[in-house]
Amino acid sequence: MHSIPIVRKRQAPENAVNLDSFKKLHDNARLWVYAFDEALSDQGKRLVHDRLVDFLNEWHSHRARVEGAFSIAHDRFVILAAVSQDGISGCSIDGSVENFKYFRDQHGLDALSKHLVYYRDSDGRIKAIDRAAFQGEIDGGRCGPSTIVFDTTIQTLADLRAGRFEIPLQKSWHAKAFLPA
Repeated sequence: MHSIPIVRKRQAPENAVNLDSFKKLHDNARLWVYAFDEALSDQGKRLVHDRLVDFLNEWHSHRARVEGAFSIAHDRFVILAAVSQDGISGCSIDGSVENFKYFRDQHGLDALSKHLVYYRDSDGRIKAIDRAAFQGEIDGGRCGPSTIVFDTTIQTLADLRAGRFEIPLQKSWHAKAFLPA
C-alpha cells in the first residue's frame, strides 16, 4: 500500500510583514521602515503597538487627516505607511519620528540608527550589524550575493507589496555598497 504525500501550503515566515494592515491604502502611500537594533520582546511590541495606534488616530498634516497603518514585522521592523489629501509635511513626519525617539529615550528601544545592516544569517536568523562588520562578513565569505537583506530604504507601499523589503543582496542597493565590482 502506498501512502499519498501530503502537500502543505507554504506558510509565510512567522512574524512576516502583515500586508492586511495596509489594505485600505494605495500603492503610492509613503512608507517608512523603522528597524530596531534588537528584536522586540512581547512587552516592547505591545508598547510600540499601543503608542502607534494612538498616534495614527491623531495624525494630521496641515490640518488634514493622515490615513496611516503599520505592521510590526519579524519582531524587529515597524513598517509605517501613510497618505494624506494634501501630502505629508515634514512636520507631520517629524511627529512620527518623535514616537521612535520616545521608544529609544524612555525604553531603550532604538530604531533610529542608520548605520546598521539587517540580514539573515545562514540559519535564517535576523542580524543587525554595522556596515564595517557586514563588509567583514562578505569578505570572509559568510555573506554573499544570495544573502537575504532587508532594504529599510523602500519608500512606497508598492515597493513593499512588490517584495522589495526582504530580498537577496544582489538585487538590492547593498550589492553596490558591499560586493566587489
